[in-house]
Amino acid sequence: MFSLGGFVGSIASGFMSVSSTVSGMTSLGFAKFTLASAAINGVFGAVFASGETLFDPQWTWQQLGLNALLGGGIGAALGALGPLGMRFVPLGVSLMGIGASAATYSISDALFKGKIGLAFYRTATLGFAIYANSVLAKSFFTPQNYFRPMKVDDNGYPLVGTGNAQEGPTLHPRIKGTHIDVIADMNGNVLPYDQGLSVSPNTPSTLGKSLLPQSWGGTAKNERVMFRIVYSENFQHGTSQNPLPDGLTIVPQPEGSTTHSVIAPSRVMPIQAYLNLVVSTLQSWEAVPPPNP
Repeated sequence: MFSLGGFVGSIASGFMSVSSTVSGMTSLGFAKFTLASAAINGVFGAVFASGETLFDPQWTWQQLGLNALLGGGIGAALGALGPLGMRFVPLGVSLMGIGASAATYSISDALFKGKIGLAFYRTATLGFAIYANSVLAKSFFTPQNYFRPMKVDDNGYPLVGTGNAQEGPTLHPRIKGTHIDVIADMNGNVLPYDQGLSVSPNTPSTLGKSLLPQSWGGTAKNERVMFRIVYSENFQHGTSQNPLPDGLTIVPQPEGSTTHSVIAPSRVMPIQAYLNLVVSTLQSWEAVPPPNP
C-alpha cells in the first residue's frame, strides 16, 4: 500500500499547481471537483491494489477482492484530500511530501528486489493516475472560450448598439426587428436559463458562413470582428475564469447543444436589468485575429 499512497499523494502535488485559482471557485464547483477527485482516485486505488495482488504468486480471489476494496477506499479518501490541499496549503505540502517519498520507496523497493515487472507496473500506474488527474483538473480550472462576431467601436471593443436587429451583430441583445434574442413576459421580466445573446462555444467554425467575416472565410462584411469571452460555471462572478457579472450565465441553446449557446439571465429579472448586465461585459470581450490564410 505504500505505492498506493505514493501515486495518490503525487497527484496531490499536481493539484497544488492550480492552487492560485482555487480561491475563486464556487462552493458547488469545489464540491463537484472533490467528488470527482475522490471517484477517479478511488477507481485507480482499486485497480492499483488489484494489480499489486496479482504479482503475488500465492494470491487468492478473496485477497484480490479485499485489497481492491481497501485500495479503492484509500484512493478515494486521499483523492478527496487532494483538493483540500489547495485550500489548506500545509495539508497539500504534507501530501506532496508523503506521496513523493512513498512513490520513490515503492518503485525503488521493487527494483532492488529484482522485480522489474512490478516496478514497471507501479511506475506506469503512477503515470496514468497523474495524467488522469491532470485532465480532471484541466476540465475544472480551464474556462471555456465563447465566440461572437460583432461590429467594433472606436476603442476596439464590441459596438454596444440599441437592440435593433437592423444594426447587425452588436453586444446588445436584439429586442426589435425580425430576429429577436429575448422577449419579456407580460410583467416585463425575462426568465432564467432560456433566451439570450448568441455565442459559439469552443470555436467560431460552427457559425454559418453568413455570420462569419470574410477574413474568417465567411461572407459577412469585414466590419465585423471576432470577439471572445471566457467562462467557467465553477468560479465566482468577477474572476478571470468567470468575468460575467452576477445575474448572467452561459447555457447551451437548445439544451444539450455543443455548437450554440446564449448569455442568459440566471434569475428572473426585468428585461432592462438583463440588457444592462450584458452591456456591462463590454471590456471582458477580447478581439481575436483571423486565422492565417
